[in-house]
Amino acid sequence: MLVLVPACSREAPVPAGWPALPDDGAQRAAVMTFLRQQDQQALREPDSANAVGALGNAYHANGVYEQAQSCYERAAQLAPQDWRWIYYQALLAFEQGDSDAGRNHLDAVVAAHQDYAPAWYRLAGLQAKSGEEQAAQTYQRAIEADKHSGVDRISKLRGVPPVTAYAMLSLARLAADGGDKAQARRQLEQLTKQHPDFGAAHRLLGRLAGELGDPAARFNHLGRAASLPMFAPPSDPLDDQLALSCHDVGELIRRASVAQRRGEGQLHFILAMRALELDRDDPEAMLHAAVGLKANGRVADAVKLLKKRLALQVDQFTTWMELSSCYEKANRLADSEHAFRQALAINDTNIKTRILLAMNLVSQRKLGEATSLLRQMQADNPNLTEIYGSLGVIAYLEENHEAAVAQMRRALELNPYYLGPRKMLAESLLQLGRYAEAAEVFRGTLSGIPGDRDATLGLAWLLATCPEDAVRDGKEATRLMQRQRRKDPRGLEVLAAAYAETGAFDKAAATVEQALAMLQRAPIPKLIQRLQSQRAVYRQNKPVRDSRPAP
Repeated sequence: MLVLVPACSREAPVPAGWPALPDDGAQRAAVMTFLRQQDQQALREPDSANAVGALGNAYHANGVYEQAQSCYERAAQLAPQDWRWIYYQALLAFEQGDSDAGRNHLDAVVAAHQDYAPAWYRLAGLQAKSGEEQAAQTYQRAIEADKHSGVDRISKLRGVPPVTAYAMLSLARLAADGGDKAQARRQLEQLTKQHPDFGAAHRLLGRLAGELGDPAARFNHLGRAASLPMFAPPSDPLDDQLALSCHDVGELIRRASVAQRRGEGQLHFILAMRALELDRDDPEAMLHAAVGLKANGRVADAVKLLKKRLALQVDQFTTWMELSSCYEKANRLADSEHAFRQALAINDTNIKTRILLAMNLVSQRKLGEATSLLRQMQADNPNLTEIYGSLGVIAYLEENHEAAVAQMRRALELNPYYLGPRKMLAESLLQLGRYAEAAEVFRGTLSGIPGDRDATLGLAWLLATCPEDAVRDGKEATRLMQRQRRKDPRGLEVLAAAYAETGAFDKAAATVEQALAMLQRAPIPKLIQRLQSQRAVYRQNKPVRDSRPAP
């Protein structure tokens, strides 16, 4: 918290008890200018709770806590029925480490307003931390409030789990901590059905399944969790609103980091760009802005910004790593290799960088250099999963499929949740004619990532067209493809093969026609030729047989 002194005079008289402006020397110029503007605006309507509360937001967002508290108290007096200013006092208290005051304010909020789910969720968390039995009931109130507040809809639009999901997760934790792991598991199974991309729920469910003696479910859910974001706090619209009043670069960067962890890419980008506008020479603002620019397809702008950051001589390792990522996205593989090597010149023991460099070399088909680098790493780190996965990729590219299978199997022994090598393992098994094994690999991938497009297409094609009768299952292939929402020529090709395997040859031919119609807008000659050949087979009331990997 900033140490403030009563400040400067104002041209117009102010009401009694009006918060003094902070001392100019305690604030950045941009922040001080903004606070003066907000102060003058609020003084035009000193009896308006919204105007005074907005001034409180400005102080709060920029770390001027004493003045923020004064504004919130005044706003609450002006509009006793408006619970928002009490809620902001709760947030302010928590930020200053006063949990007792924060809880008192939350109690007042939920007494005045029943439908703000984040308030109930925060209160339940405090109760759970204190071991209070009513925590479960309060989490239920958060779920009920979420149904009426519209926050759930907003969360869906933003692509993040709503408060309801977090409250359900917390209820499952309470049940597990209370010894009822079976009940906790049931709650989590319901939660993951409703919110299949909630990584924290899959992570806890996988752990509980293992403790309850279900290794298959443990594998499925921990594998799913491995591909999803780690736990981050739920979105709180009123807390997020503070960001709109923030002109402090450090606070904007903190909020941008939280948004990034929550998977809110656009909010992260907005906050990062605002921080950069306020201070174009701040290294962290440059880094976050570059990440956002890259994610929004503005790779050239990101590169320019990162090169400027390099000149500051600050955290150059991170800058080179982000530059390498930008170059990779732009398919500038040689430039990316150079950036990786510059990063390694700073920290030559960084495992992630060496692995990424090896894969860059593979992408450039510098297979000998990549193998040499990986073997060096293997000597130092014989149990590193990524080494064997990368060696498996090299073996596959060299068409040494036996070696590829061995390397990929070793990678999965070390880490069963490492999904990277699975596609290439399945394709190597297909090349070797080990169809049943390939099918199990595809199924394992789908257990970890339900709906994975490549695994779905690969498994469905194999089930529809495999030369071995024991492997084929046209009905399962059809079910897999009918669950796919995305309709494109490749998917229609696989669906047609599945129809044909069930004897629905007319549907198979019609599906091929649909795919060919799509290709009229964007022709792919090889695919058109393949589809035409398959259509001729279906018109003869025959299924397609294929020993190759999925097209």
